[in-house]
Amino acid sequence: MQGKSLNPGVVMLRRMERSYPVGLAIVLVVALITHLPTTFGELSTDDYLIRAMVAGDAGLRDQGFDKADPDKSLARGLSDAFHFYSPQAGTLQAYQDYGNLPWWAGEEARMNPWRPLSALTHWLDYRLGHFSFPLLAAHSLLYLLLFAWFGYRLFWRLSSRASVAVLAALLLTVDYSLFLNFNWIAARNVFIAGALGCAMLEQFLLWRQQVLGLVPSLILLAGFWLDSSYTLIVRMFASQEVTQAHRSHLYQKVAARRGHSWTTSCYLLYATFYLLPLAWLCRRFPSESILTEWLWLLPAILPLLLV
Repeated sequence: MQGKSLNPGVVMLRRMERSYPVGLAIVLVVALITHLPTTFGELSTDDYLIRAMVAGDAGLRDQGFDKADPDKSLARGLSDAFHFYSPQAGTLQAYQDYGNLPWWAGEEARMNPWRPLSALTHWLDYRLGHFSFPLLAAHSLLYLLLFAWFGYRLFWRLSSRASVAVLAALLLTVDYSLFLNFNWIAARNVFIAGALGCAMLEQFLLWRQQVLGLVPSLILLAGFWLDSSYTLIVRMFASQEVTQAHRSHLYQKVAARRGHSWTTSCYLLYATFYLLPLAWLCRRFPSESILTEWLWLLPAILPLLLV
């Protein structure tokens, strides 16, 4: 007895259910339609201040905003982009006089997150010479679509059913709170951080699904085991009590010389753009002997030994 043939429409839906490109197209189209830039939005005070901090503004500088110096370097502009006020920098009073901070704000009020990647996107806006809401929103739309793409990729790893991945990705990206951020150009970093976070989680899932190996794992963790081993050996040779509190770690020594922001940033760059590719190369091109494989650890720890 022959089985009953399925309806062609049902067959097509079942194929679509397992189709990664179809699900991705649905997510991107919905995200695009629901976030098309309009002329109804308007720029906020933060948008103008970020432009002044990144590109400089002679008028604000003359009113006491030293960080709005139009002659400062690009590196300093990216560092100051999200500097709103800080008593340490002497900008608290200037912002109160300007009206961006209420008079009843605390004397220790501080708001200056370090977001160089997001700052670079704002710098590109001003270098292109466009400062209208629809054009800036169109630029932000690129990062929203990137967020939707990486979100869909993450949920596809968790469930190979396109309907589940599509629904989860849309719940993540097409959200009322994100609509508010999308209409606030200064909050563009939300989509950039979300995209990078989803990408990192997807890579973590891929790593968990395969055997990485001992040496590649040690390469990824070089910043931890070298620091702790170095500190323990030095304290033992110095006859120090290893159970007592101390400030002998490599990280702490570098931070004392360079500052915590500089040190943390360098460690993140070292782990992301140096150790991660090095671990991939070690796994991609395995050595024939154990000795040569362990030699991969030398380039991993070399930057830390030079600091």
